[in-house]
Amino acid sequence: MSWTRPTIANICILAAFLLLPVQLWAADNDKTPKIKAAYIHQFSHFVSWSDNGDASKTPDALLTICVMGHDRVGEYLERLAGHSHGSYSIGVEHLASPSAAHHCEILYIASRSLAAVDEIIQGMSRFPVLTVSDIPGFVDRGGMIGFVLKEDRVRLEINLFAAQRARLRISAKLIEVSLRVIQVHANGGGE
Repeated sequence: MSWTRPTIANICILAAFLLLPVQLWAADNDKTPKIKAAYIHQFSHFVSWSDNGDASKTPDALLTICVMGHDRVGEYLERLAGHSHGSYSIGVEHLASPSAAHHCEILYIASRSLAAVDEIIQGMSRFPVLTVSDIPGFVDRGGMIGFVLKEDRVRLEINLFAAQRARLRISAKLIEVSLRVIQVHANGGGE
């Protein structure tokens, strides 16, 4: 999948998610999972997958968002299945095993998968799959994009080292709006 420049509209949508308190999105239910699903949907505008020779990654291909575990974020992601996303169609799959995730572009790991998160991250590290979760400390464990709540807002943390190791490029625009960015391996020093 080749990277496309984020449009001004996509940047504005992302900025709106970052700037508006979660409370403004809440009516009678907690809308935080819906906001996280919307973020995941928008990430494809800000991430470039490497050209790994996979013929299925053509401009008319399927953008596959995979979900490990079950939670409300995954339920909202299911609603995206079949919709178009630029020149891509969106597919959403629930996976029973991380070994089946190598064909995904984005892998969302539900917080209920906490016990297996290290195994999942380790297993995915050699594939160009963007890993995303709201598990506390996700980026410190080697995940690529983690959701955190700060001042009633859904914010992002990015492990740039993990993304680069998987041959993914994350746009400077997404890095700019992140709360924290890890740029080197945890054993190699600073952030």
